[in-house]
Amino acid sequence: MEDVSFVEEGELLFTAYGISGIPIMQLSRYAAKGLAKGKSVRATLDLFPALSFSELSREIQRRFQRNKEATALSAFCGLCKQKLSKVLLSLCGYPENAPTGSLPRSAAGKLAGLLKKFTLTITDTNGFANAQACAGGVPLSSLTEHMESKRVSGLFFVGELCDVDGTCGGYNLQWAWSSGALAGTEIGGRYASHLTTKASH
Repeated sequence: MEDVSFVEEGELLFTAYGISGIPIMQLSRYAAKGLAKGKSVRATLDLFPALSFSELSREIQRRFQRNKEATALSAFCGLCKQKLSKVLLSLCGYPENAPTGSLPRSAAGKLAGLLKKFTLTITDTNGFANAQACAGGVPLSSLTEHMESKRVSGLFFVGELCDVDGTCGGYNLQWAWSSGALAGTEIGGRYASHLTTKASH
């Protein structure tokens, strides 16, 4: 089966459980569906989208050459957080306390490549209790334009009870308010009509 990929941009957070941030929230629905189907799910991060591979490689090389007695870890000061720098050096097999002058000529390119394509295997989501929106629910095809069930008269479904979910940015809240307003207006109209009919008797 052909691989499927989705792309998002924005601020990323490294957390105790994995990765988070708006781009991850946007993509998590696809990850969850892939995992549910038993597929291998990966996230490839470009941690320096404003720089090309060549530009980033040259910047790292410049830092290495500026002080060849400095440790490899200190050379990343101001470029990456220390925890991330340690992970990068470890993945490349370079001791964090090694003098930059002792690193091979290919080190800068190898590290830049990792920063431009930092690949993580996704094993799970952060669980329903931490979800920002809920996918799935009653299909809109089974509801009227007033959010009433076509099968059961007087039964209405709104918000996340329906099979509607949007991207981050307030769309899910807007859907909850809009669908609630449709159902509420319809119910209110019927109730008012019912009272008017009774009063006229």
